[in-house]
Amino acid sequence: LIEQAAGRIVVMPGAGVRAANIAGLAQATGASEIHASAKGVLPSGMRWSNPALSDMSAGEIRSDVDEVHALVAALHSPA
Repeated sequence: LIEQAAGRIVVMPGAGVRAANIAGLAQATGASEIHASAKGVLPSGMRWSNPALSDMSAGEIRSDVDEVHALVAALHSPA
């Protein structure tokens, strides 16, 4: 798709992108931009939690700044 787009549009590969695979993905596809949610379960900032919502007991699922830093470092580290 990236080759067919020929620079007319940006194709952003994504889904399951982690620090361990981002460099290989960029190299294999030639992508200049990559989509990654970089999400993780982080402690909740809520002061009260509804006991009926047990799926929130582990924390909030949101973008993790440490994962973003790991992705950038992995993408820019020498092969």
